[in-house]
Amino acid sequence: MNPSAANAKVHTVVVGSTNSSLLVFTPQEVIANPGDTVQFQFSMRNHTVTQSSAEAPCMPIANAIHSGFVPVGANQTMVTTFDVSINDTKPIYMYCAQGKHCQEGMVMTINAGNSTQNVGTYKAAAKVATANVPAQRVNGGKLGQVAANDATTVPLKRL
Repeated sequence: MNPSAANAKVHTVVVGSTNSSLLVFTPQEVIANPGDTVQFQFSMRNHTVTQSSAEAPCMPIANAIHSGFVPVGANQTMVTTFDVSINDTKPIYMYCAQGKHCQEGMVMTINAGNSTQNVGTYKAAAKVATANVPAQRVNGGKLGQVAANDATTVPLKRL
């Protein structure tokens, strides 16, 4: 077995909240190693996980990671997931392309913690973005489902 595969981790990020007015990724920052997976678990409302650049938040990059729109209603027994494999340690900037969710702060970063373009600067730039654009197709990850009882608990208020 590949030693790096044995040490690979799954990092769970909750997309949205059971409080349908809370627009957030939890956590907003993930540090992941090559071989790790970031699993996005979708909560209430209709959200996306879409990749942008730090310089142009709320706009997809070419060949962006994109989950597509994932609508979630109340009392679901299954939670939709989107698994993204991490290939290197370069920063990845993600946002929700629904409505003005990106401008309202629904952004997160992977491996940008030590960068000058960290989640704080990315969120500040997103607030003044003039458009919120989805990518054209699902890309860069795998959609799936987990039982709601096995899903990560979602926040009811901003942490």
